[in-house]
Amino acid sequence: MTASLTRITVIITLGLFWICGCSTPFTKMDPVLSNNSVAFFKILAVDYPAPQEVKEALPQAIEFPRLTPEKILDILGNLKYRKETIWSTLERRVFYEKELKDLAPMLAEVLPKLDVTQRLVIISRFDPDRSVLSRMERVTALLWADKDGLNIVLGEIREEIPHNDFLEREDWTSILPISLKQAYPDLGLVPSQDFQFKSILGYTHKTWAVFSLEDLDRYRYVPESGSAAQDKTAASQDAGAKKSLTERLKDLQSARDAHLISDEEYETKRSEILKSH
Repeated sequence: MTASLTRITVIITLGLFWICGCSTPFTKMDPVLSNNSVAFFKILAVDYPAPQEVKEALPQAIEFPRLTPEKILDILGNLKYRKETIWSTLERRVFYEKELKDLAPMLAEVLPKLDVTQRLVIISRFDPDRSVLSRMERVTALLWADKDGLNIVLGEIREEIPHNDFLEREDWTSILPISLKQAYPDLGLVPSQDFQFKSILGYTHKTWAVFSLEDLDRYRYVPESGSAAQDKTAASQDAGAKKSLTERLKDLQSARDAHLISDEEYETKRSEILKSH
């Protein structure tokens, strides 16, 4: 519970910075490439990170390596995260396999367009279930290369974003700045021999992975057994754990009121929800 409260405090603080304009460099992102589910923005390295002490602690930037979609899948596909919730500890892949198959070719196209003065912001949203009651999940990341290797700093990891008519029209690429000073206390990447956690100003950043450029050839994507089915089941379990009985019933009622499901489907699903609690 303490970790959750700390995370809420971090989110509120970042939100206040955003509103006050204290994080204006992150609002000056220039679009590079996007579709309905993935968006790439570039941001000047001199502008972000904003804290001078963090900026001075970073190694000299170098050009992005030229990566094929297959190699991007090898690098990003095995990333796992661990998240503490009130109910349990979740451990999942950061990206769904189908999500990466859309993201990877676009990222391979974007990287050659950037130079050493720029960092890349990645925003990806994906709904593995694609049902009336499911929610889009968003991943945000900051990417650049320096003498230490390929740096990937994750902000949101599979965070649910509301799925309704009002917010569907809202710009889903409006995000909070990705912190280079610390990660959320209840969220971290699962350690792997593929990368090193970044140590910055005496702090080990648990959502900042550094991949050695010399070892990129040895990385190989390892699909999870029955990954598509597992992803769908995991997403449904996560959503069920996060939402109370009342919330799930309200969502179901809204779906019927909007004529998205029939009365028969409503009664069947309502019975399933009540039995699961």
